Amino acid sequence: MVGTSYPPATYTASGGTEPYTFEITAGSLPPGLTLDAGTGTISGVPAAAGTYCFTVTVTDSDLATADASNCITIQGSVVITMFGWKLYADEPCGDAVEAVEIPHAVWPRIGGK
Repeated sequence: MVGTSYPPATYTASGGTEPYTFEITAGSLPPGLTLDAGTGTISGVPAAAGTYCFTVTVTDSDLATADASNCITIQGSVVITMFGWKLYADEPCGDAVEAVEIPHAVWPRIGGK
């Protein structure tokens, strides 16, 4: 989600000669995310919603390569604003009778906060 830390995802390589180097060779990561060339880890905080497709190429010390193609979809940020709510009768089979509106300033505190 935009503005929320992306859970790190790591590409791994095996079967070649270490050390390995990782790079984006086609497409692009979402703005705000980066690929660590030494570890293969994608991390960061996405800055724009959308679907971003890319290819990661790993190169070993003998210059052998392998590719992996993926897409990452970043969702837009969501802002929820509550201005107050109405209370209704709590009997499941009873008529929903509107009760009094409770201004936010007198809402009960939950969890002692």
